Amino acid sequence: MQNLPAGQPVTGSSEYLCDECPACFKEKKFYFNLEKGMGECKSCHIAVHNWGQFRKLFDGKLDISAAWRSGCKSIQTKVVSKTDIQLRDYKPFEAQRFLNQKGVTSDKDLFKWDPDKKLLLTEIQPWSPEYPVEYLRRHITYKNSKWIHFTGTHTSRYGYGLSQHCGSTVIWVEGVFDVVVPGRQGCAVALLGTVFREDCVAWAKQRGIKRHIVWLDPDDAGINGAKKAAKLLTYYGHRPIIIGPKKEFDEEIVLDCDKEPGDFSPEELASQLMRWT
Repeated sequence: MQNLPAGQPVTGSSEYLCDECPACFKEKKFYFNLEKGMGECKSCHIAVHNWGQFRKLFDGKLDISAAWRSGCKSIQTKVVSKTDIQLRDYKPFEAQRFLNQKGVTSDKDLFKWDPDKKLLLTEIQPWSPEYPVEYLRRHITYKNSKWIHFTGTHTSRYGYGLSQHCGSTVIWVEGVFDVVVPGRQGCAVALLGTVFREDCVAWAKQRGIKRHIVWLDPDDAGINGAKKAAKLLTYYGHRPIIIGPKKEFDEEIVLDCDKEPGDFSPEELASQLMRWT
């Protein structure tokens, strides 16, 4: 059989059992139907729906988070403690090299390392105290790997950087590296996507934050997310500053920029924010 990952056919059926799931790394859990061209992991419920997705998944070229969401409707959220994962503070060369390639020159113990699975992990915090602290994981050997939740907890319940003291200003960004790469620990919070909710407003109010800067990616999802965030913040009496391509916005205070937050070095960022604000 050509173009199949390590594994074996299931006797008496058209199923092929892969040695390891590329998402959760559980052994003998990912089944692929060779006739239907569809497959799913019986552990983490990541799903593919055609041969192309199947090959991309195992070649590390598929958006794992999207494939995972498509099959995880029945997954049960569980609390993950540090004893459930082989966490290490020390990061070997390959993990440190991965961070350096992303522009992270000093991670300040923001990441942990699972040496058995070659995973970087970082802690995320819930908007509401009713949910436990969780982890995002990212496989460093897959070219197009994404941050995904370790257990299946819904993304909108969590943010990155919520335990920081932001002073009177917060910069709302999309992802982990948007916070870490420019060295903005202490002033930026990642939505882990583009959805800005009332939980975000409540979190900021509890901390006495007065000024809101919305800086999402300059793509369609980021622009739409920034517009909705500005609308919600305005509804609650704030005058948010939006950083983005000015031609895309009708809002009153827009600072023209077509770059993502992570495109700026700490020095460039400080200079830009001073000029903008």
